[in-house]
Amino acid sequence: MSPHLQLNRKANVIPWYELYIDVGASSIDEVKELDVEILNPVTFNKNLILMNKSKVIAGKAIDDRVRCYVLIKLAKLLSEEISEVRKIEIYFA
Repeated sequence: MSPHLQLNRKANVIPWYELYIDVGASSIDEVKELDVEILNPVTFNKNLILMNKSKVIAGKAIDDRVRCYVLIKLAKLLSEEISEVRKIEIYFA
């Protein structure tokens, strides 16, 4: 069961009756056309999308994915720059 619906929820979990979700409608009639009702289950959009004329990227865990990309690029850059003479160990996490 969703943490928002549980009676014994943690203090930092917002109860369901205080949640507001933007469905992109500008009127109650549009909401009715979408067949959206209170207590309908919802999820986050997990697909990677470009917004604001491709200036903004949004998606699930995008911050973690970008950090991994930066670490991989850094590891490749360092492996090309470090000479064989210097024997050092570098760990990425």
